[in-house]
Amino acid sequence: MTRRIATRGTVGLVALALAWPAAAERVKDIASVSGVRGNQLVGYGLVVGLDGTGDQTSQAPFTVQSIKNMLARFGVTIPPQAERILMTALVASMGLLPKIFSNGTGAEVQRPLATVVLGGLVSATLLTLIVLPTVYALINKDKDKVETV
Repeated sequence: MTRRIATRGTVGLVALALAWPAAAERVKDIASVSGVRGNQLVGYGLVVGLDGTGDQTSQAPFTVQSIKNMLARFGVTIPPQAERILMTALVASMGLLPKIFSNGTGAEVQRPLATVVLGGLVSATLLTLIVLPTVYALINKDKDKVETV
């Protein structure tokens, strides 16, 4: 008998709760999160595979064009010769950032290795885009002088 009354009472409370009018509020209107940035960050993720495998940019030009459009909105222009080099270095370095800033188990081993690899990426990119073209221009400049004389 008491079990029946308890069951009916529970069913009645559930029915009353379901019949009550619901009020909807947006979370951002009623909550504030500490540490939220005033300026918005923009993220862009694109997975197209490894260089030289799978789809190529000539088969799917929208991948390169979408990145160019996003950078153009921020006023960044990349010379056509440097696009592949910068995009490859950027993807690799962004993948290493979590290891550099990690604090969890194994971080004492991962952080120095990731720092060295990131330093190698930066130095290789600078060598490829600045030092090698400069040296090449200096070598060709001397050849041009010899040929014209």
